[in-house]
Amino acid sequence: RPGSSASDGLYYPHRQQLEWKRGEKFLIDGNRFIGGWIDYNACGPMIMATPRGSDVIRDLKFTNNTIKGGTTGFYFIGTDDRSHSLTPIVSRIVFENNIFTDLDGYRVSKPHDDAVTPAYCGYPLYLHGSSETLIINHNLFDRARGTRTQTFAFSNGRGSGLQIRNNILWYTNDQNEGQLWK
Repeated sequence: RPGSSASDGLYYPHRQQLEWKRGEKFLIDGNRFIGGWIDYNACGPMIMATPRGSDVIRDLKFTNNTIKGGTTGFYFIGTDDRSHSLTPIVSRIVFENNIFTDLDGYRVSKPHDDAVTPAYCGYPLYLHGSSETLIINHNLFDRARGTRTQTFAFSNGRGSGLQIRNNILWYTNDQNEGQLWK
């Protein structure tokens, strides 16, 4: 970081640890995603999936992973918010047997002008738009903090096939928010 004794004095924007824009048949299994902060992207998600236009993300299986110590866990766009189409471009997504812990929306490190304040940060899972067949099963959601700390937030769209089952959701009562939000 700029200003530290190890710095070369240059600024290198921090983005997410994993991001993709398109593809099919993803398996992300048995990984540890640790540490992150708000810097270049709003809410500083550790993992981000943002298909646009005719691009799609299908058949994503996210299992046996640990997501810890960031500002937001997994952020994905289900429909392209820059087009008039409401057709889901994210489908057949499974989150299973993961640990989401110590996600703190107040963890900010001098965000740049193009990054928003942590108004909606602290989410373990955030879906903007809609999806088809989203399964959230057997996960631990522990210690989320921020001004909006829902475990799963779903906004701006309709979807089908949402299943949320067998999860442990730790309620933090931060800003009087609940765990599931639509």
